[in-house]
Amino acid sequence: MKRMIYIMWLVCWADPLWAQVHGYAGGAIRSAPRIRSGKGPLSLLTTRDREYAVGFSKPWKSGSRHEWGCLSTILFRSPFYELRAAIPYYPLKAPIPTYRIESIQVNPFFSFVSPATGSRRWKGWVRGGPVFAFHAVQVSSTTTARTVPGQNPFVLYRLTIRRQSIGIPYARVQAGFSYRIWRRPKTDWMLHPFVQAEFGDRSAIDYHILPNDPVYESIGRMRNGNWSFGILCGLGKKR
Repeated sequence: MKRMIYIMWLVCWADPLWAQVHGYAGGAIRSAPRIRSGKGPLSLLTTRDREYAVGFSKPWKSGSRHEWGCLSTILFRSPFYELRAAIPYYPLKAPIPTYRIESIQVNPFFSFVSPATGSRRWKGWVRGGPVFAFHAVQVSSTTTARTVPGQNPFVLYRLTIRRQSIGIPYARVQAGFSYRIWRRPKTDWMLHPFVQAEFGDRSAIDYHILPNDPVYESIGRMRNGNWSFGILCGLGKKR
């Protein structure tokens, strides 16, 4: 978080020619991966992804309601899943909340800002633009477990993670409002709650549950969650 604040400070003040620039730092919780197709009695229980972002925006020209900017996001995901239902030799468990970096994303955007009628503290805004994600394109893994009771090892599931090809963007749209919590002669401190939707992300997770059990063997595919909600803290530089 200290690095995010430092980067935001550099964006706002490193170049004195940048007046009316706004720096952002914050995070969001993404909807869990969703089952798109499946065959068999079982599926996987997943957790919500986490996003942390820094970025900036600037009016297209002085006094304009249109802005441009960029957000850089790190997406974290738990690589550990559990069965959505118990079976005779393996109980129902909650997924382990351990997160690892899934991808690094760059999101240039354009936005429209509309001040609330009769208030100088509130502003509504909508922004959108392409997302360029950087990650390993395909990863395979196998997760094992032990029977209860007996403690005999077995293959719980196999995953093949197929991510969007690097260089092919998908679309992101955010909508929210800004609330000024502190005003100084040259700066404004803001909070920016928002909701976010993504379109065109073709990433998928193919799963093969209990491949050695003819009774409970299941296969299917999950897609990334395509909506999020979060909050950004903003620091705005005025003329």
